[in-house]
Amino acid sequence: MPEQVINFEVRGPLITWPYPLHEILAIQQNFLSVMDQSYLELSGKKRLTKQDRLQYTLFASQPSEGSYLQSLDLVIKGLETVAPLAPLLPFVPHSLVPAIGQITGSNVWQNAKAAFEFFKKIAAWRKEGKTPTVIKGTQGDVIIADGNSQVTINNLIFNTANNSERYYKALANNIEQGKVDEIKALDTEHAGISIGRGEKDLFLGNTQLGREIELSGKIYDFNTETKVGKLKIAPDQPLPGSSYNFQLLGGQPNLHYIVAMTLDSVKIRCVPEYVIKTTGLDLISRLWSLEVILPKDFQLGPLFGSEK
Repeated sequence: MPEQVINFEVRGPLITWPYPLHEILAIQQNFLSVMDQSYLELSGKKRLTKQDRLQYTLFASQPSEGSYLQSLDLVIKGLETVAPLAPLLPFVPHSLVPAIGQITGSNVWQNAKAAFEFFKKIAAWRKEGKTPTVIKGTQGDVIIADGNSQVTINNLIFNTANNSERYYKALANNIEQGKVDEIKALDTEHAGISIGRGEKDLFLGNTQLGREIELSGKIYDFNTETKVGKLKIAPDQPLPGSSYNFQLLGGQPNLHYIVAMTLDSVKIRCVPEYVIKTTGLDLISRLWSLEVILPKDFQLGPLFGSEK
């Protein structure tokens, strides 16, 4: 008897027979990652082990022709969570949560569904220009507020949505005119995860530019064709010490960036671009480089002319 049946479907002109295996596999992998985040959150684990894969499995049947429609059976073999499962409010009724701390395939699926619906709601708020504030509650819940609008949600759902965000966006990125119209995973009640053009508009492109800053660091990679490189900076600067991707803004020549790779440290004037996550945390997507500043006493030499 199947524990939790999910009908996974990819619709669009891409699905011909034979179909491009690498594209379908990428979509499947991102959906599996969404389910993995739900399982990890409910089990209190940080990563999946080989033993987990033996206990928590999505079994796939032969896909149907005409669209990529595949029946999946989510099975978990007697795995207990590290803590009793709290009610998955507000999206899941209390009756769906067992009184004991044993995880079932239904639990993982209900949590994944609730996390997706929550993420869509917050993404819609941000699309409307709202800036939700995240407040940790006292009963293991999370409150997301914007003015008079408020959502109170179990922290399991919140963490699952936050950790699944990259995979929601990866799935949405597959939606493309003339290729894939919709990706969905629905249960027997026709409820679940559905990503089409509307969700793509909600999930992607949610970035904003910061103020102009100056950073000192080491350029250790630069592609002259794409004008994209990598910069490593030390702590105690306008941005935390780390490695960042940067891209040239405007029609700057490549020369100074190529030379900069031979130096231990250079300065870059740049504008950071932030990705706004569900949590409201600003993550740096990339730096837009306005100028690379070579040391004042540095000379390019005869190979590049006498410019300083």
